Amino acid sequence: MCVKILDRLSPLLGSRIHRVLLLFPTLINIGATPSGLKQGTSVCSRMISSGLAGLVSCLPSSVRHWGIKSNEGPDLPQKSVESTDRFLSSNSVSNAIFLFKHEAEEIKELDTQVLRAHADKLVLYFGTTDGWAPLSHRDEIMEKVPECRVLTDQNETPHAFSLRHSDYVADVCWKEIVAVFENTVPGPEEVPEGNRYCL
Repeated sequence: MCVKILDRLSPLLGSRIHRVLLLFPTLINIGATPSGLKQGTSVCSRMISSGLAGLVSCLPSSVRHWGIKSNEGPDLPQKSVESTDRFLSSNSVSNAIFLFKHEAEEIKELDTQVLRAHADKLVLYFGTTDGWAPLSHRDEIMEKVPECRVLTDQNETPHAFSLRHSDYVADVCWKEIVAVFENTVPGPEEVPEGNRYCL
């Protein structure tokens, strides 16, 4: 998804857009990431997964909610339980697997040209436990495009941050937005070495 965003925004990044925050960005070979390797992209796995989701969607909502909390933890906010429950349909799961299959085929090598061209507008935010955008990807970007502003989460925020950590990530984004207008965002070369990976 991040690659598509960059492709679409490239013509606009020169003037009208001041900053683009890519949260937990999947920019390199998504199919070979730890989470990507766990996913099935075959027609068979897609049919089985979407079929199971269809069966689960027929269960009473109280049973579905119990199953979601059993999987994600009892502290999962009710809003997140409800939004996850709405996703549990045959079509949604089938579409998600199709999207992943497409991205796994399309996203291979890092597009350093796009990153370099718009490095002054981009902020890439990586998580320490993210199976979709691992720290090895962060390190590769920092090595190949050192002019990019790269931040690393310090809160063990997962890729699916919207389930439990939306307020925290919103604060991260807000700080970056405010910094743009106050013109206080340091470039990578201005960040002390000890804080290079920190927000």
